[in-house]
Formats: sequence, C-alpha cells, structure tokens
Amino acid sequence: MRRRYLVLLLLIYCLLLPAAAAAEPENKQKEKPPEPPPVTRHIFVVVIDGLQAGVLGSGRAPHIEGLAAAGVAVKQVEGVKPPTLAAAVASILTGTDPVTHRCVRGPEVPRVPTLQALMEKQGIATAFYDATGTLKGLTRGVSLPHAGQGSDEDTLEAFLEVMRNRQPYFSVLVLRGPREAFDKEGSEGKGYLAAVTKADEVVGRLFRFLYHQGTFEQSTFVIAGTAGNPILILKGLPFKAGALLPPATLVDAGPTLGYVTGVDLDKRTGLVLWNALATGPYHSELYLLEARVKDLSEAYLEAKQEIGALREERRLVEEEKARVANEKEASRRVVAERDARIRTLLWRIRALEAGLVLAVFLFGLGYIVEYRLLKKRFLLF
Repeated sequence: MRRRYLVLLLLIYCLLLPAAAAAEPENKQKEKPPEPPPVTRHIFVVVIDGLQAGVLGSGRAPHIEGLAAAGVAVKQVEGVKPPTLAAAVASILTGTDPVTHRCVRGPEVPRVPTLQALMEKQGIATAFYDATGTLKGLTRGVSLPHAGQGSDEDTLEAFLEVMRNRQPYFSVLVLRGPREAFDKEGSEGKGYLAAVTKADEVVGRLFRFLYHQGTFEQSTFVIAGTAGNPILILKGLPFKAGALLPPATLVDAGPTLGYVTGVDLDKRTGLVLWNALATGPYHSELYLLEARVKDLSEAYLEAKQEIGALREERRLVEEEKARVANEKEASRRVVAERDARIRTLLWRIRALEAGLVLAVFLFGLGYIVEYRLLKKRFLLF
C-alpha cells in the first residue's frame, strides 16, 4: 500500500514539473525591464536684466512664477557690486565676485574661466545669446555666440532656430528685460510692470518650444535678475520641487551649476546651494543640510577674519594718522618758534638800523653844532 502511495506521488510530481517549467518563462516575459533614470538634456541660464524678486506672487509673470512654484526660489538675493548686467552675468558663469573676474562693462574677457569655457574644453557645445549686444567678452570661446542689438523676441527666435538644428547642452540667454524701466521708475512703476509681463512672454515662448520638443521635463533652468533684489530660480532634475530658500547671493548660482554639471570652478567665491538640491541615493537631506551649514560656517569664519583684519588695519591707520597729526603739530610748533625768533631778530636788526641812523644823524648834527660854535668862538665872524 505504501508503495502505491509513493508511485502516485512520483506520478503527480512528474506531471506538475513541466507545467511549472512552462509557466516560469511566461512570468519572466511579463516582467518589464527597469526604466533608465532620467537625465538632463539641456541647461538654460536665462538672465533678465532688472528683474526683481518682487514679481513672484504678483501675477505679472505667470510663466516665471509657475517655474518658481515647481522648482526652487530664493527668498532674498544679494546682487553684485557694481550692479551692471555684465558683472551679474560674469558672476553667475564664473562663481566669483566682480573684484575677481573684472568683467564689469561687457567688452572685457573675465580673468577667470567661465562654466562655458570649461565645458568647451571638454568638447561640450554651448551657446550664448545676448539681446543687448554689450557682452562680447563673454561670448569668446563659445561654440554658438550671438551678440546682437535686437529685441528680446528676435534674440529668442534666433536662439530657437539654433535649438532646432544644434541643440547645445548649456545655453545662456540674456534679455534686456525691464532694466530701463526699473532705473527710471523703480519696481512699482507701470512701465516696469509692463516690461516684466513682456519678458515673461518671451520666457513662456521658450517653455512652449521645449514642451513641443518633449524636452521640458529633462531641462534645467536658472532664471536670474541683476540689480536691486534680483530674482533667482532653479528648476530641474537636480533640484527640489516647490522649495523656498533663505537668503543667498547671486554668485552662488555659479558653484551650484558647476556642482550639478561636474565642472569644477576652482576660484569660486560663491557657495554651492546644497539646500536647493534634491535628495538621492548618495546624499540624504541631512547630508545636504550639513554640507550647507559647513560652507556657511567656513564663509562666516572667513568673513569674521576679514572684518578683524580690516578693523586691525583701520586701527593701524588711525594710529598712523594720530602720529602724523602729532608730527604735524610738532612741526607747526617748531616752525612757529622759528618764525618767532626770526621776527625777534628782524626787530633787533631794524632797531639796530634805526639806532645806527639816529647815531649818524646825531653825530652829524653835533658836528654841525660844534663847527658853528667853534667858528664863532675862534674866528670871530
């Protein structure tokens, strides 16, 4: 009886084994391969001259405000000094202050390499489209330069034509924006608000083009202003979504872009915005915050050291000024004493001269008197 059970079990096992073997390939065929992680196909740095952070929430720039809501916006941004367009763009692309890169007016070539120059050395095509025509120094060495003096709309159309044909990886688009109206009216004037809306339409045209090409979600954007309290927005795969950062500087955009692109800006003075980056398998939120705190602590220490050095230099200057003042006072006293002695000697000389003249006069007068007396006494006539 036991043998029958064993034979029956072996028979059932032999019947089920081919069915399991046939079902296994079907399950394997149903399994889909994992999708590759998304990658950044394009990076756009759009600098709008005169655009202020106050436009966020105003409803005047829906495309820019929408990008800020979907990405990272900086609450308050410290611009560069002097607040020129060339200084702002060069600071973003080099990650250094104007005192380091020395590009202030536009024709100058930055003294430190830009992100685009370093990418070009690696064989990465970049584009620089300037609607103002004043930033010729920053277009040197770029594969696709354009420094015209047309309108923002014309410059964008020329740039979109390049995007259709060449599709550079890293592109800089400089727009005239509301700078002229901002200088005349400030950020509350009607002309400024109208210029903001016009610039936003140009940015929206770029967004629509990328949506049509199917590359918007794979693009990284940096929207920046220039003077006053400039706007600074970062949006893309490397960055958080819907985040509002505490105050930062415009120069910080450069090192942040350098980090996400793998380009080392060794002479940078700005800081990487670690708190703007999205978390990933290699860096958690805590790691990013610790990195940001570390950079800020080092920058604070360096600033304190510079302040201490400046105060010490000021103290030495004050001491030197006091020493020079004392020397001047001592010299003044010496000169005054010398002048007093000279005046005394002059009075003595004048007195001696007067005495000599008086003596000669008296001698002559006495001689005349004596002559007359002797003449009357001895000559009797």
